[in-house]
Amino acid sequence: MKSKYLNYKDEILELFDNGKNYIEISSFLIDKYKLDVSVDTLRKKIREVVHYLIADKDIVEYNIRLAKQKQKFQDLNRIERKSFREGTRQENALVEYNTEIIKLLKRESLKTKLSKKKHNTEAAIVVQIADTHFNELVELESNKYDFDIASKRLQKYAYKVKELSLIHISEPTRPY
Repeated sequence: MKSKYLNYKDEILELFDNGKNYIEISSFLIDKYKLDVSVDTLRKKIREVVHYLIADKDIVEYNIRLAKQKQKFQDLNRIERKSFREGTRQENALVEYNTEIIKLLKRESLKTKLSKKKHNTEAAIVVQIADTHFNELVELESNKYDFDIASKRLQKYAYKVKELSLIHISEPTRPY
């Protein structure tokens, strides 16, 4: 919009925001700046200026709101894409890792040879140790467990195995 009255836009908007109507604003500007124009003509021009400036403010505010909304969605999409990429990278790494393990197992497993030894006895000792949780630490009022306690329990177990083997296996066939 081109208008010589845009030079007074700050004053026009201030008066308009203070509740002055177009005729009052026109009269004020004519008196202050000694403008050679009728009140009615200036009133029409001031109305155009006010509508232009207010519409311009609304458009700017709307554009700012849209820009903020756009940025928010871009940020959310960026975060979602990053999360997806990281998950995909982990999955791809696991697939490659599993593929290599399978290749290695196919190439290397079942090549071990067990030696067959003949024993003079039919007696045998089978001892199994499983799920020892050596790396765990438990400190409760009713229960304590750490590597030292696990070591003592394993020692006690070995003693019991030896004791039972002495009872059930005859002396000449004992492995120790």
